[in-house]
Amino acid sequence: MGKALILTRLKLAKFHELFFRIKNKLNIMRKHIILPILVFVCLFFAQAAKSQDLYNFNLYMQNFYLYNPAYTVESPNMSVFLNSHLQWIGFEGAPKTSTFGFRTPIKKNMGLGVYLQNSTQGVSGMFTGRLSYGYRANLGDEHYLNFGLAMGAVNDRLLNERLQNVDLTDSKVATDYYNSTTFNASGGVGYFFKGLEAQFILPQLFEKSRTNMYAIGILAYNYEASSIIDLKPLVLVRGVRTAPVQFDAGLTATWRKTIWGSATYRSNNGLIFGVGANFFGLNLGYAYQADNKTIRAAEDGTHEIQLIYTLGKLKFNRTKSIPINLTVKSVVDAAGLVSEVKVTNAAGEEVSTSQTNEAGLLSLSLKQGQAYTLTVTAVDYFGHLEQVTIAAEELSRNIDVVLTPIHAAVTGKVTRIDNNSAVETDVEIWEAETTIANLHANSGQGIFATKLKSGKTFIMKINDKRFLPFTQTFTIPERATNYSVPAAVLTPYVTISGTLKSKTDNSLLTGTVSLSKSGAVVQTVNTTGNYSFTIEKGAKYELEFKAAEHIGKKTVHNLTTVTKYEITNNVVLEKMAKGAFTLGTINFKSGTAELTEESYETLDKLVEILSDNPDLKIEIAGHTDSDGAEVGNQKISQLRAQACVDYAVNKGIKAERMKAIGFGETKPLVPNNSPENKAKNRRVEFKFID
Repeated sequence: MGKALILTRLKLAKFHELFFRIKNKLNIMRKHIILPILVFVCLFFAQAAKSQDLYNFNLYMQNFYLYNPAYTVESPNMSVFLNSHLQWIGFEGAPKTSTFGFRTPIKKNMGLGVYLQNSTQGVSGMFTGRLSYGYRANLGDEHYLNFGLAMGAVNDRLLNERLQNVDLTDSKVATDYYNSTTFNASGGVGYFFKGLEAQFILPQLFEKSRTNMYAIGILAYNYEASSIIDLKPLVLVRGVRTAPVQFDAGLTATWRKTIWGSATYRSNNGLIFGVGANFFGLNLGYAYQADNKTIRAAEDGTHEIQLIYTLGKLKFNRTKSIPINLTVKSVVDAAGLVSEVKVTNAAGEEVSTSQTNEAGLLSLSLKQGQAYTLTVTAVDYFGHLEQVTIAAEELSRNIDVVLTPIHAAVTGKVTRIDNNSAVETDVEIWEAETTIANLHANSGQGIFATKLKSGKTFIMKINDKRFLPFTQTFTIPERATNYSVPAAVLTPYVTISGTLKSKTDNSLLTGTVSLSKSGAVVQTVNTTGNYSFTIEKGAKYELEFKAAEHIGKKTVHNLTTVTKYEITNNVVLEKMAKGAFTLGTINFKSGTAELTEESYETLDKLVEILSDNPDLKIEIAGHTDSDGAEVGNQKISQLRAQACVDYAVNKGIKAERMKAIGFGETKPLVPNNSPENKAKNRRVEFKFID
């Protein structure tokens, strides 16, 4: 410690010369031989000092202010310390250093300190006095930078009592260097994040009228190994551009924030062990350094003791409490809310918990210059955090807090797709697999209303026998106060209804009506003259009507596209004739069996009857008048009946369901005695057969 603090500028030649002059004056007396040896040793360490720390402390892990003026502002407490470093005990003229320090915060982010140090080594001594200033720049939670600068003076001197046999008038000894006072400065910076500490220090920023390139770097981490054990590993690197780098690697363990121990390896110097305790604001520590083999035989190690006394936290400003008028309202109607208000300070400590009155009013008392968090909660409302910082000069404050209800006011409307009219119906609201609300859309506007939690997803279901089942998913935005569910547009079932009557007398018929889809019968109902079916759109349907003694009929309804949801389908059935009957006019080209176009309408009626009644079979009979030969008439009548069969076959009727027969002139209806009667006898008749 402190070796070569004064003799840095002495040259090797001067000390050799001084050594021989002292030796000659004492006539090489053995009892004084120690003096030149001591001078030589001091010279050696003065040269070696270029690669070593001039303030090589062993308890700096407990007091970084020994090195770094940035620690002037590290603690919010005032503290004072004493450090005594005795190097190489048993070695005459070995370095001894006594250090006194005092530091105090002057603001939350500023501090001042005093640093006094007295060092002796060999025949030289040095006294250092500095004032330090520290500043903290906050970067975040447990995240900041400290900057420090120390400035003062250094007094170098020779220790006359150790040079009793030296001619102090010698110009080589009595120089200004050994009794001078010069300006001194050091600087440092510290980076802190959670438990991490990183430092960079220039302990000889300016000394003896020059700037030195001597630097120290420190990296440490404060780690809570358990609820009772704290660990602090550390690495220190020191160096100068003219010498090899030296480093420390150490670990400090503290038990219950009270008892601590440390072990450090120092390159080229050996091992350092320390113990200490913190109690009643006192930190007492002791360190022992087992030096390297080079000098171990000539000394009893290096010892260091340190005492730090820490006072309580300083209060820089006298703060007073100011009234805070808090109002808590609902965002829906601005009505006051009964709420609980919890106040915590910047350290997270609870200051108070109180409740607003029915009007939502509360009076608080908070201190100037402090930051607070107000946690406001009310039943069925989202909580609110209000960050409040009270300025030092502030006298009062009004705070309005608006809370958002957990449940949003939800409305919806039900209409039908065909005419957009309102639908009165029941509405179910589901959340996941659970029904949480059974609602009713009113008859006037089809509107329903309820309250549901915001930020949630729900399912609306409507099951009304008049309409297709309806399902819709909707999500209410977070913290929404009002929400309109997208309109539920219902698609009605298609209703086909009508009457079944006889063409003979327009009376209602008793029979059956069958509904088919894609050729398969879906439903058959008995009817006494009225029928009705409710079906889904999107397909082609067929209705088949049957009644006793009547010719059945089919109607086809294509519902792939629907614009009308109520369809009226009245059906009239032809009464089934018991004998021969005609359906209308059937004509042929003269003298041939070729049908004329006016005959198609009548034959289409035949095809329709046979199509609607797949079990019917029919006889088609051809007749002529008496003109011409009987044989020829019979042949032409047969051909004409067959032409009708062929027409029906071409329309999809199976041939085996029809029988063609020609009767010629053998079955006249009336005598062939006039053109009119002959026209009546030229005919085609139909008769149902088994």
